[in-house]
Amino acid sequence: MEKQQQNNSPRLCPRGASYYIWQQGDTLSALAQRNNITVSDIESFNPDIPFQSIAPGTEICLPAAVITTQPGGPVLDGTGMDDNTVTPNLPLEPIIPNRPTFSCPIGYAAQRVRSGQTYADLLIENNVSYKAMRNANPSLRPGALVTGAYYCAPPAGTRETCTPRRSYAIQDGDNLTTVARRLNTTTGRLLMLNPTLLPTDFSNPGVVICIP
Repeated sequence: MEKQQQNNSPRLCPRGASYYIWQQGDTLSALAQRNNITVSDIESFNPDIPFQSIAPGTEICLPAAVITTQPGGPVLDGTGMDDNTVTPNLPLEPIIPNRPTFSCPIGYAAQRVRSGQTYADLLIENNVSYKAMRNANPSLRPGALVTGAYYCAPPAGTRETCTPRRSYAIQDGDNLTTVARRLNTTTGRLLMLNPTLLPTDFSNPGVVICIP
């Protein structure tokens, strides 16, 4: 299951299904009851998912409420859109259903919260400061992380976000003076743009700084 979670390829769901992130404590019976469907409906839409050992954060296909066909025609679910209904025993071609898009600024990596992770774990794993993570992800709640939730991981070594300015990662052999010269600016300007950094931080490879 771990390999499945790390696969960034979009999951294809049958027509009439939506995406759902499996949460800690979920069960097939409870999920089916909440959505007015049966356990077999969910299993049939996810033949590759071993629900006996499914891990929180796994993305599955969740079918809409199953409908029946009456003499006057199919009974719709109130949306007036056939794509949102499921007719039993009718084969349907896979499509990618509409779902909220998630994108990150250039240089930031889209990541997902794994089961059991804390906010501190995210900071340690990505080697960024609390301020950088909070500025990049204002809706990510430190005390209430949701398994499977997306977030934007700043470049490793980031202590603060540089938006709308550019950023630069300190390289081997860099120091405050050489970086200022390379960027055609002054050492004072660099220190002003990076108020949380010490002059010696400009000599530490991997530290991300804000530049003009």
